[in-house]
Amino acid sequence: MFQSRKVTTKSVTALFLTLLLVLPQASGVVIAAGASPRGPSDPVEIEQFADNLMTNRFKQAGAVLTIVGDGKVLLNKGYGYADVETQTPVDADQTLFAMASVSKTVTAAAVMQQVEQGKIELNADVQTYMDGLSIPNQTDVPVTMADLLTHTSGFERGEGDVSLAMPPEARKTLDHFIEQSMPSVVREPGTVYRYDNFAFTLQGYILEKVLDMPYEDVIRQNIFEPLGMQDSGFGRVEQTKERLASAYDSSGAKIGLYENGLPPAIAPSGGMVTTGSDMAKFMLAMLGEGDHELLKPETLADMGKTHFQMSDRQPITGYGFEFFSRQSYNGEVVAAKGGDFYGFHSYMWLLPEHGVAAMYVTNTDATASYDGIFQSFMDHYYPKAIEKKSINSDVPSVSAEESAKYEGYYRNLRQPYLYAKVTAENGILQLQSSEILNFRLKPSGQDLFQDSYGNWVGFHQDEGDRADYFYSDYFRDTWYERMPDFKPYADVDSNNPYADSIEAIRLMGLSTEELEPNFGPEQAVTRSEFVGQLAKVANSQLVNTPSRFTDVQGDPNAQAIQLFTELGGIMGYPDGTFRPDQPITREEAALMIFRIASASYGTSLTESTVTFSNPPSYWAADGVKFMIDSQLSDLEVQRDPDGTYDYHPTAPLLRQEAAITLVKLINVTK
Repeated sequence: MFQSRKVTTKSVTALFLTLLLVLPQASGVVIAAGASPRGPSDPVEIEQFADNLMTNRFKQAGAVLTIVGDGKVLLNKGYGYADVETQTPVDADQTLFAMASVSKTVTAAAVMQQVEQGKIELNADVQTYMDGLSIPNQTDVPVTMADLLTHTSGFERGEGDVSLAMPPEARKTLDHFIEQSMPSVVREPGTVYRYDNFAFTLQGYILEKVLDMPYEDVIRQNIFEPLGMQDSGFGRVEQTKERLASAYDSSGAKIGLYENGLPPAIAPSGGMVTTGSDMAKFMLAMLGEGDHELLKPETLADMGKTHFQMSDRQPITGYGFEFFSRQSYNGEVVAAKGGDFYGFHSYMWLLPEHGVAAMYVTNTDATASYDGIFQSFMDHYYPKAIEKKSINSDVPSVSAEESAKYEGYYRNLRQPYLYAKVTAENGILQLQSSEILNFRLKPSGQDLFQDSYGNWVGFHQDEGDRADYFYSDYFRDTWYERMPDFKPYADVDSNNPYADSIEAIRLMGLSTEELEPNFGPEQAVTRSEFVGQLAKVANSQLVNTPSRFTDVQGDPNAQAIQLFTELGGIMGYPDGTFRPDQPITREEAALMIFRIASASYGTSLTESTVTFSNPPSYWAADGVKFMIDSQLSDLEVQRDPDGTYDYHPTAPLLRQEAAITLVKLINVTK
C-alpha cells in the first residue's frame, strides 16, 4: 500500500495538473456531474463573506484572512486585535504573525529551487550535502531529501519544543542545533509517516551547506526579496517586537512566548514571521502567478502532488504540502499546509486548477482550529452537491479471522504516550483512543475502513499478513505503530490501587519494564530512570553534547540528563557527579519536576498555603508544594485533619508511585 520511495518528476504543460493524484475524499457527499463552482471573484462579495465568517469569531483576539485569485489579491483584511490590552487592531499590511509550520512550505520551495539547479538531488543520500556530518542509521537505507520533504525520514525523534525555554543568549545556531540534536534513524526511510519538525530543520541546514550562506540569507535572497516580501523573516528578532501580534491562550491570557524564543534562533521548520500582504505574494508565486517566477510550473506541480500515502484513499504529503481535512475538499484538488504554535495558528490552501489560494492566521488558542474557516470557504465557493446516506447505517461485519489481523494496541509515533486499541465486537471493528474517542470502522476496501464520522482509516500489513501500522484521517499527523502483545505483569495484582497507572505507563511507553514479566512496583526508581521517563513525557529532542557529569557516560539516559541539565532542570552533586544509579527520593523527584516545568513551560509557584506535618528539606520545599498544589502527587499523600501534609519527602520514590505521577503529568501536557 505504500507509494514507491523513489521520486520521479514529470514535466507537465499546465500548472498542477499532476495534482490529480490527490484524490478528493469528501465524506458523505458526491459531486454532481458537470458542477461548475464559481469560486471567489467579486471583491465586494468576498469581503462580505469574510466579514460574516470572521467578525464574530475575533472580538477578543485577532486574525487575518487573505484570498488571491486570477493573479491578484482579492482580499487581505485584519480582524480583531493584535494586542487586546492596548486595543491595537490587526492591520493585514503591518501586523506580524508567527506562521509556525506554514514556514515548511517556504523551506521546501527553497529546496526545490536547488533541485531545479541541479545542486540537490531528491533521491540522493542527504549526508552528501552535510559537510561531513553523519546521521546515525540503524537501517541499510539512506535518508534522502524526498524523505525529509515527506516526513518519512525514519528518525527516532522529530520534536524540539522543550528548548523554548532557552534565553536569547543561550539560543543555538542552526549548525549547533543540528549537530547536537541529530537523532538516529530507526525505521526504513520512505516507509512510515510521522510529522517531523527535525526533518525540515535539517533541510535548512543542508541549504546552508549547499549555498555556503546562512539559512535566513538563503530565504531572503531566493524567496523574500524576489517576491517583494519585505516584512517577512525568520528568527524572533528585536525589530519585530513592536509589530508582532501578542499571543493569547485559550483563556485569553497573554503568552510571554517570545521572551525566550525558540532555538535554533533561525527555525526552518516553523520560524517565519510575516504579514497578510506578504503571504499574498507568496501564494500567488506558488500558483505560478505574479511578476517573478519562483519555481518552474512542473516543479510547482511536483510539490503539490502526492508523494506519500497510506493508500489511494489516503494521500498524506507532497513536498511542503499536506492533504489533511479532505472531507472539506468538496471534490476539488487542494494542496495545503497548516501551522500551530503556542498562541499562533495558521492555514494556507491552494486550489491550483482554479488559480485560487487563501491564508488564515490568528493569535489566539481560543480559535485554534482552522478546519472551520477552511470548510466555510470551500462550502461557500466550491459547494458539494448531493448528500449521501450516513456512514453509520448498514455497517457490515468482519470475520473473526479478518478482525484478528487488526486487533491490538497501537502507539502514536509522534506522541508515544498517546495510543489506541482496535477490538472486534459482534463482527464490528472498534477503534478507541487514549483520549476516550471511540469509532466504529466500516470496511471499505482492502485494509481500508471508514469511521463513524467519515474519516478514512487505513492499515498496513507486515510480511506476516498482520497489521503493523494504521493511519486515521482524524489523527492526521502521524501513523500509529502496533505494540507488542503484552501479558499482565505477574507482580501487579489487579486490586493494587496503582494497577491502572502501571498499565497506563506501559501503554504510553514510559515503563522501563515494558517487555518484562515483572514490573517491580515497590522497587525504588533510580535518578537516571526517572529523568528518562520525564524526557519521554516532555517528548523532547534530546542532545548529543558531552555531559557535565563525570559518571553518566554510557548511561542509557545520558542524553536526557544532559538536555535537562542545559535547561536548568537538573542539579548534580558538588563533586561533579549525578549518581544515576542512586534511588531518587520523593522530594528530589518533586523538585526535579518543578524545575523542569519551570524551565520548559515557564511554570511558577503561586502563593501556596500548603503546610507540612513532616517538612521537606528547605531546598525541595517549592517543588513539593508545587506537586501538591498541582495535584500531581501520588496516593501516599493525603491531607491530614489539621490541614497539613506528609509528603514522606526523604523516602525513596517507588515505581508504582512514579507511575501515577507520570500519568498525571501526561494529562497536564496534553
